[in-house]
Amino acid sequence: MFGHMLGVLFNPESEWQKLGALPDRDVKKLLPFPIAMALLPAIAFYVGSTITGWEVLGKATTRMTPDSAIPISVLFYTAIM
Repeated sequence: MFGHMLGVLFNPESEWQKLGALPDRDVKKLLPFPIAMALLPAIAFYVGSTITGWEVLGKATTRMTPDSAIPISVLFYTAIM
C-alpha cells in the first residue's frame, strides 16, 4: 500500500488505473492499511489531550480527562473513516 501512496500523490491518474486493475483478493489485502493508519491521529489526539495538554497565552496547562477524551477520539476516528 505504501508504494501506491506515492503514486497516488505524484501521478494519480495512472496509479488509480493500476489500483483499479488489481484483482479483488489483492484489494482485500490492501484494506487493513488505511484502517490502521486512520487510528494514528485519533491516538495522537488522545495522548496529546490527556497526557500532554495545551497552554493558552502561557497560563496553566489544560488537560482533558480520559473519560471525556475517549468519546471524542472515537468520533475523530469515525469521521476520518
